[in-house]
Amino acid sequence: MHAKTLHGLLRAARNRKTSRHKGQRGFTLVELLIVVVIIGILSAVGIPAFLNQANRAKENAAKTGAASIGRACVAALATGDTYTVASPGSGTCAAGQTITWDNDDGYVGSVTISSDGALGAATATAN
Repeated sequence: MHAKTLHGLLRAARNRKTSRHKGQRGFTLVELLIVVVIIGILSAVGIPAFLNQANRAKENAAKTGAASIGRACVAALATGDTYTVASPGSGTCAAGQTITWDNDDGYVGSVTISSDGALGAATATAN
């Protein structure tokens, strides 16, 4: 008798559950909240990483710009030509001088030409 009653209660609960959801489609509030929490966690991890990559790209662009002007200047010095540093670069194309590159993205790149005409390593600093 007890098993029959328990079986009847379980069957009634199952029928009530299926009849309540029969014909209805969509997500429950709990499911939607879980998705929102997961998206929030992924955003909290991803956005700082993205912003750091953007800053590193700007820094590398400043270094690359300064190095390009420096290479052109060293080539001109080696051939005896003159080289005028144009905007966004600045400085004098001569041995022992520092040339800078500022393309208004928050970083300034610089490179130094040694007294013997060799190009030093390009560096970048934040404005």
